[in-house]
Amino acid sequence: MGQFAQAAGVKFNAIAYKGGSAALQDVLGEQVDLLADSSSRAPHVEGGKLRLLVTWGEARTRRFKDTRPHRR
Repeated sequence: MGQFAQAAGVKFNAIAYKGGSAALQDVLGEQVDLLADSSSRAPHVEGGKLRLLVTWGEARTRRFKDTRPHRR
C-alpha cells in the first residue's frame, strides 16, 4: 500500500481489521473509502458496489482486463 500511495500521490490511514468480513462491511457501508484486498471482493466489483482501482501484480488480470496493474 505504501508504494501505491506514493505513486498515486495520496496518504492513507491504515485500519487493522480482525477479518475480511468486517473490512468489507465497512467499505460497502461507506465507513471507509478504500479496501486493499484480494479478488475475494470480485463479486462486489462485478455487481457495481465497489470500484476496482488497481490490481496487485505485474500484468492485467483476465477477470479485470480494464483495470491496470500496480507494478512494483
